[in-house]
Amino acid sequence: MKVKDIMTQSVVCCSPDTNIGAAVELMWVHNCGMLPVVRADGKLCGIITDRDICIAVGTRNKVAGQLTVFEIATTEVFTCKAEDEVQQALRIMAIRQVRRLPVVDKDGVPH
Repeated sequence: MKVKDIMTQSVVCCSPDTNIGAAVELMWVHNCGMLPVVRADGKLCGIITDRDICIAVGTRNKVAGQLTVFEIATTEVFTCKAEDEVQQALRIMAIRQVRRLPVVDKDGVPH
C-alpha cells in the first residue's frame, strides 16, 4: 500500500510569521494536531504541533498572539513521498521517533 492511499488529502499549512493564535484556530477549524510550515515559495521549512503550542504558551509567559510559528516550530522535519510504501514511512517514523510525517513532492512542497 502506498502513502497516497492513506494520507490526508487536503493539507492546511501556515507560514513562519503566522501567530500562534491563528495557528491554533487553523488546527481547531480543520480538526488537526499538526501544521506544516511553508515558506513563501511553498516549500516545507518546519512543522508545528498542538503540543509545541501548549508548551510554548505555558513556558514563555506570552499570549498566543505574541508568539510566531517561527519561534517554536520544529525545523528538522522528516518527510515521505506520496508514492512511498506505507511500511517505508512507518520505518522512518520508528527510527526518527516521530508521530507525524509530512508528505511532500520532489520539490519539498507539502501535499
